[in-house]
Amino acid sequence: MTKKDKPDLQVQGRYLGGHPTDADPEDGRLELNETAIYLFAYHSRFPRRAVVPWTTVRSVYVEPYNQAKSRVGPVLVFGVFGLAARGSAESSVVSVHLNDGGVVYYQVQARFMAFRAKFAAIVRAFGVTVTDTPPPSPVLFPPATPAALSVADELAKLAQLRDSGVLTEEEFALQKARLLA
Repeated sequence: MTKKDKPDLQVQGRYLGGHPTDADPEDGRLELNETAIYLFAYHSRFPRRAVVPWTTVRSVYVEPYNQAKSRVGPVLVFGVFGLAARGSAESSVVSVHLNDGGVVYYQVQARFMAFRAKFAAIVRAFGVTVTDTPPPSPVLFPPATPAALSVADELAKLAQLRDSGVLTEEEFALQKARLLA
């Protein structure tokens, strides 16, 4: 494992949704390194899931679970991403706002203030903006629509992630097989 692959932060978490190629919510460990934020899934043959390279990120926002739930309503918590009510005062929601307008959501099992301080310092060191105000509340979170990109475009993006070391060969092969299925 190279230094750039070594996680700078690891915290128990859950991928909630919004990623164009990973639709299913999954438990695991949220990890950050200098190239990306992703979920390390414990029970998966290809453990890196919902990988978001920092180069594709416009900003991130962290809020307490209860605030996120009241701001976005039951759509985030029970609807589009099919979540059960698993949040608590001990958890936070991370919204990763992409350059293309998409938003990827993760939930972490960590006290908000302590987690946000540590998370923000690390992410800012990677050159990513951490916003202090919540994004506008959407009426619905539509599922990401990869149809806007051709399969060839998606394969090129996956190849770029593989070549930059964000994805392993196995992870690349799995994502490629999903796209071509």
